[in-house]
Amino acid sequence: MKNFDQLFENINTDEWKEKAQVQGKKLKKEFDKQTRKIKRELKKKDINLDKVKENITETLERVNDHEMLEKAVKQAAKTRDSVLSYFNIPTQDEVVSLKRKIASLEKQLAAKKVTKTVKKRRAKR
Repeated sequence: MKNFDQLFENINTDEWKEKAQVQGKKLKKEFDKQTRKIKRELKKKDINLDKVKENITETLERVNDHEMLEKAVKQAAKTRDSVLSYFNIPTQDEVVSLKRKIASLEKQLAAKKVTKTVKKRRAKR
């Protein structure tokens, strides 16, 4: 025990206190530096979150605008169809349908002509 007591007496406590204070100041500076860095990063994240919120809001507004535009287009198409119908002008869909019917009738007519021609030839024989 005497050896320890002598050892502690030889150690200058003021030196140790100064070293501890210097080291404590270094640690405090590093801690403050890291704290500022974290705060900056958090601020950046908050800004990014705000931008994300803005983008989501804009996207929702665009979707709503698109839906309104879609409704307006449908309403305009209905109005167009009503006007065309009033003046007995066929719509594009009606024209396509009529073309199909005409093509079908032409095929049927051609088939009947072929049948009549075949019958006439058989009758002549």
